[in-house]
Amino acid sequence: MPDILHNLTIQSSAENVYDAITTPKGLDAWWTKSSSGHPEFGAEYQLCFSNYYDWSAIVLENDENTRFALEVTVVDKDWTGTKIKFFLTHTGYSTDLSFIHTGWKETNDHFRVSSNCWAKYLRLLKKFIEEEVVVHYDERKNI
Repeated sequence: MPDILHNLTIQSSAENVYDAITTPKGLDAWWTKSSSGHPEFGAEYQLCFSNYYDWSAIVLENDENTRFALEVTVVDKDWTGTKIKFFLTHTGYSTDLSFIHTGWKETNDHFRVSSNCWAKYLRLLKKFIEEEVVVHYDERKNI
């Protein structure tokens, strides 16, 4: 199965990065239009992108400030059952983020588009944490 892999360094603490990937306030600043949930094993997240894209995910892994993983449960067929994983390593004044989106059944057009979108969204995550810049949801598709 193909996986989407991205690595980046964020000039901030692991705590700040962890908050941005696990709290609704953080997620809504760089990825979702609106969200709800909390980072507890087995907890459910609601991830809303529009009326047509209202997804759910379950927390698979949570080690505060170190790792966080979701399994996407209610979503389109290509994403169903895939896992979104964040691994954080704090080094000095920065945090290395290793991102993996696993479980894709094939390398189709949706896989390729999603890989590109993740790269864009992860840059928005970095910008949000380092510069406190929030790009309005409707403007994110133009980035």
